Amino acid sequence: MKATWLKTCKTDEDRKKREAELLRSKIGFDFLADILKSRLKHSVPTPDYESPSWAYKEADRHGYNRALTEVLELIEGV
Repeated sequence: MKATWLKTCKTDEDRKKREAELLRSKIGFDFLADILKSRLKHSVPTPDYESPSWAYKEADRHGYNRALTEVLELIEGV
């Protein structure tokens, strides 16, 4: 379990409760992970160099993927 999920727990009892809550939600997290994985933009689109904003679109795609990947790492850490 990733420490991020437990960092607000002050006692061992709080930690055990949080772990139990997260494990009860595991099926939902797995479904969410599948949805997020399908939204990752793995295919590299052909850059439209004719458009003056092509670099911004590419940067946006990278940022979107990075955010989804971070959330997936948290979900898969349960």
